[in-house]
This record gives sequence, C-alpha cells and structure tokens, in this order.
Amino acid sequence: MRFCLTIVIVLLVTVNCRQKKNHIPAHFPLPVTTIISVTDKEAQLGELLFYEPALSGNSKLSCASCHNPLLAFSDSLSLSIGARGEKTFRNTPSLANLAWNSTFFRDGGVSDLETQVIGSVTSPREMNERFFNIINKLNSKEGYKNKFMEVYGSDSITGQRIIHAIAAFERTLISANSVYDNYLTDKRPLTVLQSKGLSVFEQKCAVCHAGVLFTDNNFHNTGLDTVFPPMKQFDAPELGRARVTRKIEDVGKYRTPSLRNLSLTAPYMHDGRFASIEEVLNHYSSGVNKSCYTDSLLMKNGVIGIRLTENDKRELLSFLQTLTDSSFVGL
Repeated sequence: MRFCLTIVIVLLVTVNCRQKKNHIPAHFPLPVTTIISVTDKEAQLGELLFYEPALSGNSKLSCASCHNPLLAFSDSLSLSIGARGEKTFRNTPSLANLAWNSTFFRDGGVSDLETQVIGSVTSPREMNERFFNIINKLNSKEGYKNKFMEVYGSDSITGQRIIHAIAAFERTLISANSVYDNYLTDKRPLTVLQSKGLSVFEQKCAVCHAGVLFTDNNFHNTGLDTVFPPMKQFDAPELGRARVTRKIEDVGKYRTPSLRNLSLTAPYMHDGRFASIEEVLNHYSSGVNKSCYTDSLLMKNGVIGIRLTENDKRELLSFLQTLTDSSFVGL
C-alpha cells in the first residue's frame, strides 16, 4: 500500500514537469547523449527511485530532497545538507536538459549521467550510501521487485539497474517551453523591454551562455575570488576545475550553468554566494576580481568585467525572466 501511495505522489508532483519522453524539441540541437533509447518504463522506475529515501545512508534523503521539481530541480540553499548533516561543497544545480551536457557537477568531474548518479549517492557529503545497502533496502520494500521485473524482465535489483534507471529519468527532464521558446518558434512575440534585454544579452552575455541551452558547456573563472589553495592540495574544492584536471590554468574555473529557469534557482554561483539575479549582474558589472586566473573574456582593452548600466540591468532582468518554463515545474 505504501509503495502504491509513493507512486501516486510522484506522479502528482511530476506529471507536468517534463516534455514528452524521447522528444527532442525542434529548435534544440541534437543531444550529447541519446534520449531516444530511454524507455517509458525505465524512466518511470528511475523517477520512483529519484524520490526514494532508501538511497541515502540515513534513509531520509532522496535525490529530490536537493533537486526539488518545483524549483526546477534545485533547492534554494547556498549549499545543500547531506545525509550526515554536513554541508556539501557546491550549490545544487538545476537538472534541466541534462541530455545536452557533456560534463556534470560544477567542476565537470564526470562525463556521463550514470557516473553522476554514482557520485551523488556514494559521496559522504551527499547521500552517503553504498549500493549493497540500497539493494537490501529495496528488496525489503513491497513492489520494487515487480517494478524491476516489468522493466528488465528479471526481478533482480542490482546497482547497475538502479543507476541506469535514474539516469534514464534524468534524461527526460527537458525544459523547452518558456516564453523565449515560444518566441523562437513564432508562437509569441517578446515585449519591448524583453526584446531590449535580449539585445543586451546577445551583446554581452551570449559568448558563454550560448545557444538555446544557454551554456557553452565550458569552464570559466569569472573573477569571484583572488586567493586559492596551492595546487598540491588537489582535493581542495576551491580549486574548481583544476581539482579535476590538475592544470594550473583551470584554477577557479566552473562549468557555465544554463540560464533556463533562472528565476527559480536562486541562490547563484557554484557556492550560492549571490542571493539574487541582481547581485549576479552587479558582480559582472563592477565586482569582478582580477587575478592571473580570471577569464580573458572578462578583461578587454584594460577594462575588467562587463559594463552594464542600470538600464541594461533592468532590460536584462526582463529578458532572463522569459526563460522560466512553467510547464517544467508544474505551475
């Protein structure tokens, strides 16, 4: 009975949160990883597991605890709280359009969704659990063996199947129905203020926040900090991308986040230091710190940062609000 109730809750919460499974929006590029091969049943099982607290060491924390669908699969915290009660090192990113990502985590530590699932589940600061324990817990819950039988033709619950099912669900999280998307597909024009904001955006922001996905899938040091740990401390989270590549030129670099559903995913930056979009715009306009690691895109002709007038900021904010996809979050 409890298992059936869980299914109903999941469906009620997420029924309007996604584009049709296996559907690639006509105005999107081809995904990096295939979503065509994702079956409805496997994605549905992955969705159920996404909301399953048995995946955490304390059996209280699910993937959805930090990736709330009503917040575009973010959590409104600067740094999330893991199963051991400790803060994580990174702000929780949105999970929209992951099939188009070539790397995952803020520093690009992994290159596929399956490894991302493993990393999040087993990390001591996140879900802090081992798959051996998860399998035992799921085997003891009513209904799961039948669900695995329906999807895989065998009721054997394995770590590999759990990982693949969650990754399959995450690949169906497609956000492509915002005001801006309707503008691109000739369904709705932008207002005058939104159009002006789009113009400012294309001139000053689109180099990194590129295309309809609003990311270049690359890594940049955006001048947030000037002091970093020495490179010998390879596990120091403050090293950013350099923690992964061990290259000095990658110090303080983080993956360019998509701007889709930006209005719902505060606070911002890899450590959630900025509470509002206005604070982010102020940083790029007048708060960029110059160091030997600061991206050259933010230093041109002796000027550091991206000069934005108050009017530019007002217009930009109006445009950025057009990137909210109400259907993705079930509003």
